[in-house]
Amino acid sequence: ALLDDAEKSISEGRVPLQMFSNPDVFELETEKLWSRVWTFIGHESEIPKPGDYIVRNIGPYDSIILIRDSDGVIRAFSNICAHRGMRLCRADVGNTSHFRCPYHGWTYNDKGRLIGVSYRDSSYGDYPVLEKYEEGLSKVKVETYSGMIFGNLNPKAEPLKEFLGDFTWYLDMMTKRTDGGLEFYPPLRHISNFNWKIGAENFGTDSYHFRTTHRWLIVVGIFPDIDFVGTQASTNGHGISVITGDPTKAPLPMMYPIHWPGLLPLAQQHLKPGQWDVFSKAFTFHGNLFPHLSFLNTSQGRGSFLTFRTWTPIAPDKTEFMAWFAVEKDAPEKFKQKSYDDYTQQHSLAGAVEQDDIEIWKYITKNSKSIAARKIKLNYDVGINNRNPVKDWPGPGLTAGIPNEMVAIEFWKKLVKYLRQ
Repeated sequence: ALLDDAEKSISEGRVPLQMFSNPDVFELETEKLWSRVWTFIGHESEIPKPGDYIVRNIGPYDSIILIRDSDGVIRAFSNICAHRGMRLCRADVGNTSHFRCPYHGWTYNDKGRLIGVSYRDSSYGDYPVLEKYEEGLSKVKVETYSGMIFGNLNPKAEPLKEFLGDFTWYLDMMTKRTDGGLEFYPPLRHISNFNWKIGAENFGTDSYHFRTTHRWLIVVGIFPDIDFVGTQASTNGHGISVITGDPTKAPLPMMYPIHWPGLLPLAQQHLKPGQWDVFSKAFTFHGNLFPHLSFLNTSQGRGSFLTFRTWTPIAPDKTEFMAWFAVEKDAPEKFKQKSYDDYTQQHSLAGAVEQDDIEIWKYITKNSKSIAARKIKLNYDVGINNRNPVKDWPGPGLTAGIPNEMVAIEFWKKLVKYLRQ
């Protein structure tokens, strides 16, 4: 009944508040969404050498080992020993040739195969345990795009390229501006009491909140007081907002002409003409790759930076938030440090902006569990009179002017579609 109501409400530009923290919705997401959607789990630059591994999560319950094996192949496995179900690897990051279970000592190589059983002769005798369990760890489907690694718990999932669809046009504006592509710094991660969808939706669409939630940035002169105008685009539930700025207040694009002027000819050379046209006029990109990979490329503050972040659910009212600083691999070291400093000032765990948002998201989540929430339908009408296709927009997808909540509505439609299947 809740999904029926949500589907009807969303088609009318309303979202039931209880969709954020209803436990039945959470379980549906676990079974219907996280079990078969492509999920960002890391970047190739995080595991550059054979034996490098990281441990990440897909959905609330599935821990994944992501490793570059001795042959240089990127593989992913469920972090579960095949013997008794113990979590095999409890470190977040490292380098190894094998994984040994701390419970009974079963050992797997970097390709996930069982290669050793402790006290084999006395415990199993002639029983061919290695042969019976030689497949070892449960494999997780992985594919990459532009250095970004995605995992899928469904072995029969559609190809990643098909899932990304036309949204690669927008991803490429951030990931393919130079020959070297991007490198990701180790992520910041913490757990907070808000529902994952609030973060994903906020980054995907909500430029409207900035001048209220983050008003102090304008008051102290860190951020110019400009109207947020530009274009939103949505393809297949993925969304981006491209905010165009005033070059007299912040040289476009995104103050790169000041901090790294060498990027501009490289970007113009590598991007398609339409992509360059969009990038060259942009003050900020922010968006969300469905379901939960958000990004922000901006001159928010006094410099330029690019960040990606995921919102991984732990419970209906609890989310693990991971944030990566990303930068062109072939950028000058001076720019990398300047960009990183600006990023950490604004968006680290002690950053100026992050805490503004999270404080609000906690209260929304708490309110969504109230009795009153069962009757409340949230308003998604921002930009309702500005949802005609943007004239002469070179990129793909549905488009609308900014400010707008068109992308948020498309996100919710995509989510309900998954939960219905």
